[in-house]
Amino acid sequence: MTNNNSNSQSENINTMTFTSTTANPNDLKPHQMLIEMGYGHTPDPYFIESLKYFNQYDKPVIDKENNVVTHLADVLAAKENGMVSLEVYQMQMTSSLETNYGKEKRKSENKMIVAQLEQLKRQLFVASFFSGVGGFDRGARRAGFQTIIQSDYWDVAAKAFELNISNRGSGKYCHLQSEGIYLAGEMLGNITEMRFDQIQQLIREHLKIHVGIGDLDVMIGGPPCQDQSKCNNFRDILGEKNHLIFPYLDMIEAAQPRVALIEQVPDMLGPVFEILWQKVRSRLNRMRNYTWNYKVMNAKDYGARQDRKRLIIMLVRRDLNVPVSFPEPTTPDLSKVAVQSLLPEVYHFSPGQYADDIKSAKDNVFCTMTASGSEYVYGLDGVRRKPTINERLVLTELEGLNLDGISTTDQKILLGNMVQISFSEALFRHIKTNILKVAD
Repeated sequence: MTNNNSNSQSENINTMTFTSTTANPNDLKPHQMLIEMGYGHTPDPYFIESLKYFNQYDKPVIDKENNVVTHLADVLAAKENGMVSLEVYQMQMTSSLETNYGKEKRKSENKMIVAQLEQLKRQLFVASFFSGVGGFDRGARRAGFQTIIQSDYWDVAAKAFELNISNRGSGKYCHLQSEGIYLAGEMLGNITEMRFDQIQQLIREHLKIHVGIGDLDVMIGGPPCQDQSKCNNFRDILGEKNHLIFPYLDMIEAAQPRVALIEQVPDMLGPVFEILWQKVRSRLNRMRNYTWNYKVMNAKDYGARQDRKRLIIMLVRRDLNVPVSFPEPTTPDLSKVAVQSLLPEVYHFSPGQYADDIKSAKDNVFCTMTASGSEYVYGLDGVRRKPTINERLVLTELEGLNLDGISTTDQKILLGNMVQISFSEALFRHIKTNILKVAD
């Protein structure tokens, strides 16, 4: 990403630039359609021109049984100001390409064109709410998805995001090329104040992508659980945070993603919150474009390093004609996820609350890490102590995360509230293969 006006770098979002293997679109031939697309942004303009040229030159027909379109013009789908619909990325190109001339001398060129078209792989886009430190999003990335927008009311979460941008490059906003946008704070990160059309505009301005209604593959969100969690002695069904799930459901209905996920503590299903759960179910049932189901799942059964049960509600858009389903649990590989395999100096641990059950670090994954940091670990000498922040990072698969300048209390909150990365990855891989029907 570079700035077209070096004097306005502090005022304007930098514009994307793209490289092309062809200097002049007028010289393009079908076999020169080399696709150079990066993370979540528009293909280079020469690629667009080559698609146009190719459409006029060959008018290919793609096999509809392989779930694509009839003409390359449908793939092009150019939108405002040269931006391209996500449909450009979301067509699964196949090798069964037929052309209207059928001349033998063109067969070799056809094969080359097909190979190049197959580079136009489906990119899977995610919008994330209540994102926190980004555990949900990191799991999505491992599974081949790309979060183009994250948000959180808490500005500390955005600070953690800024501290850990993996592709800063040159220019203030270069990270947007690979990390998406993070909205935070009382105004930008407040789900009750957000509208999907505003989010569309931000994505269009900053990432140069047109995201239409129905274009997003997955929307994810874990509304704050503090007013429901049994860790909170003052939890209350009337707590304001309990009702943030409803504007999130409104956002789902406005954006119409193919799939949506809600992560919550299982306490929502208990008798204390029965009225709240009835309201949530009623709202879900009124979302006529979706089927939905729920399941209580334990993160440790999906490769995570914590024994952490969570309620997952999944919505699947009806036009996909696929039932809601969840990944099957697996047996934890203790050689990889047991506490002592990760922290050799730790011999026992306990949650530090309720009955404070002390467990062997050799034979168990860690207990649920809480935002209050109640947990204890024990060394060979039997002395009880709190896990260090570095140990907490290991137990959340966030080794090396930079949290400089963030208070220890806030670091514990970030890590204690996050969706476990391997658990998220398992959910997203299942969605990719079994619901969206996209091959790795």
